Amino acid sequence: MIRYRGLKESDINSFVDEVVVNRKLWSAGVQETMTGSHVFVCSHSSRDKRCGFCGPILIKKFKEEAELRGLDNVSVTDRELDKL
Repeated sequence: MIRYRGLKESDINSFVDEVVVNRKLWSAGVQETMTGSHVFVCSHSSRDKRCGFCGPILIKKFKEEAELRGLDNVSVTDRELDKL
């Protein structure tokens, strides 16, 4: 999985052309290869109140289970995700 940093609204068209359509590396921003397992949970309540209610509970439970099972390579996102 690759995380792209510094993507601005004005970069969307070139990003889609380079990365999604042509499968090239993004030349205008910073790329970071992510290793391990990642769990993304929406907790953004302004768009859907269910996410704002359930998201924090799910994040807490995922973190607890990962710790109980000794899963050090699991990352659970604990910030609000507006759009994935």
